[in-house]
Amino acid sequence: MNNNLDINQTQFASQEPVMEDAVSYQEPVSEEIQAAQSKKKKNKLIVIGIIGFILIVVFVLLLVLISALSPTQQVTTDQLDDVIETPQGELDPLLEEVYLLSDDLENADPSLDTIPFPPVDMELRFDEVDRR
Repeated sequence: MNNNLDINQTQFASQEPVMEDAVSYQEPVSEEIQAAQSKKKKNKLIVIGIIGFILIVVFVLLLVLISALSPTQQVTTDQLDDVIETPQGELDPLLEEVYLLSDDLENADPSLDTIPFPPVDMELRFDEVDRR
C-alpha cells in the first residue's frame, strides 16, 4: 500500500511538472531505410491483392461448377397442367386434400368476385337508434 498519503491535495500546484523540460531525441532515419520500408509495404500490398484476386476467382469458379453440376429443370405450363389435372380413379387422402385446396384457392380469387361491398352507414349518431 501507499504509505505516503498526503492530505494536502493542492501541493502539486507548487511543484514543477516532470516532463516539461524533457527533450525528445529522434535519430534521423536514412533515406535507404525509408526506401526499404516503403518497398516492404508496397510488396505486402501487392501480395495481399494477388491473394484476394485468387480467392475471388476460385469462389466464382466454384459457383459456376456447382451450378453446372446441379440439374435444372424448366417446368413448362403444359407440364404444370398435367400435374394439376385430377387423375381418374381412386385418390389417396393427401392428394384429395391437395386438389380440394387448389380448387378452393381458385374459387377464392378476389379479382373474379362480382359481389359489391356491403353498404356502409356513414351517419354518425350519438344516441341509440333502432337497427333494422
